[in-house]
Amino acid sequence: MNEESRSQPLTVLLSREELLAILDVLRAPTIPGLDREPTGELAPDQQAFAVVVARRALLARELAQIRADGELLVHRALLTAVGVCAYSQDAVLAYHWPSGGQAPHRLFGHIRGADVVVHTRPSAVLHRFTLLQSKEDLVNQVLAFCECGDVPVAQPLEFTVPRQDFADARQLASAGDAARATALLTQAGVPNAAAGALVSTLVSSPRVSILQTLKQQGNQAVRSREFTLVQNGKHAWWVAPAAGQEAKAPLLVKTATAEEIRDLLAKSL
Repeated sequence: MNEESRSQPLTVLLSREELLAILDVLRAPTIPGLDREPTGELAPDQQAFAVVVARRALLARELAQIRADGELLVHRALLTAVGVCAYSQDAVLAYHWPSGGQAPHRLFGHIRGADVVVHTRPSAVLHRFTLLQSKEDLVNQVLAFCECGDVPVAQPLEFTVPRQDFADARQLASAGDAARATALLTQAGVPNAAAGALVSTLVSSPRVSILQTLKQQGNQAVRSREFTLVQNGKHAWWVAPAAGQEAKAPLLVKTATAEEIRDLLAKSL
């Protein structure tokens, strides 16, 4: 690549079979976002033939070459993009439901050393990989993917609430029962103004994003953090465990600007 091409993110679209062929070169069994074959599991001979066809497709697209000994040589940038996803040190997994959406859109961001990759799924059998310049670019991509725009925050709101009460209030609000949802939250100790603001967001068919960050901390230990974004035109709410990642920990719920969300996400990676 020349200097001009280096300034632009490198993006490549692969079929499921092409991805499997590259993972075979990398000796990696899978990556986040690689689903089962949508038409059903293939027999071993069918799978082997699919990989042969995929290797030929990579050759035809000039994304790979065959050495004299028959070994497949994959384009270095493409090998890096998939390899970072297979052997990442830090990652963010994002599942986003647009307003009124029934199924989530998915994004997988990975970091290994100085290499940063975002992996998205345009369809059930396609995988798009983009090599980014920095972690900041990845954070920006995640925020754009989650439709995270700035919203006016007249008064910051913050409270803790038991997980089950939050889940029950969300279910009631989704069913249109704002009064019962608000009452449930206030009974759990949430201030009236904050309970009303949250329920008004929940009843408005909000955009919902669930994100998980994974950070390698040596000796194969991985730190995992999870949080949820709930957004409409008036509020953006950051929802995360109030104390560590314990399954029964209460939830910290607070309003946040796009810049605050960007900082919180960046610190988690």
